[in-house]
Amino acid sequence: MRLSDAAARRELAPLVGHEGSVVDVAFRPDGRQIATAGYDGTVCLWDVNSRARVAVLRGHTRTVWRVAFSSDGALLASGSADNTVRLWDARTHDLLAVIPVGSTVYGVAFGPDGTRLAAGCRDNTIRLFDVARRQQVAELHGHTDYVHSVGWSPDGTRLVSGSGDHTVRVWDSLSAQEWARRTAATSRSRRFSTRAKARRRPSPGFGSPTPFREPHWREKIV
Repeated sequence: MRLSDAAARRELAPLVGHEGSVVDVAFRPDGRQIATAGYDGTVCLWDVNSRARVAVLRGHTRTVWRVAFSSDGALLASGSADNTVRLWDARTHDLLAVIPVGSTVYGVAFGPDGTRLAAGCRDNTIRLFDVARRQQVAELHGHTDYVHSVGWSPDGTRLVSGSGDHTVRVWDSLSAQEWARRTAATSRSRRFSTRAKARRRPSPGFGSPTPFREPHWREKIV
């Protein structure tokens, strides 16, 4: 992974530590730390000023696809191909909870107030969790392919999801009902056969005979 000064358009430092591809990165809200998700099944934390790795969070048994901080920077969530979401104390680096999901987790995002967590999954669903109780409170259905990204509106009333089914869907986060959808498929992509579409489906992580080559995410793999 490389840290750059966006204003000066120059690289500040390479951050080396993972034993494989880095597939996701996230700044802590105060900008002092970076979390990285690795194909090697680890989460690394980096100090921005010193460029030093300050922690390696171990526990996932397969690729970690996504990391996200809570808005206050106190919690870190990681979603993995081992079918779990893990919650970590972002300051002490302690593991707080292992939440079984039942499917590979490609996307995680805390709600603005930090009380809820959304997870986008390989089984085409979005799961909503109560952070304090560490329990699932809703399961959103509608996508017809894996859900690789999720995000919240600033007021927490809407949830947006992006999927391999070429749609972006907006959900009412309180009723868990779909509110709107947009199709991102081009005329070329609509001509792809089901068989070709299946070949593009990302692998669940290391241990799979098919390496990860999802085009939407190539720019994140360094």
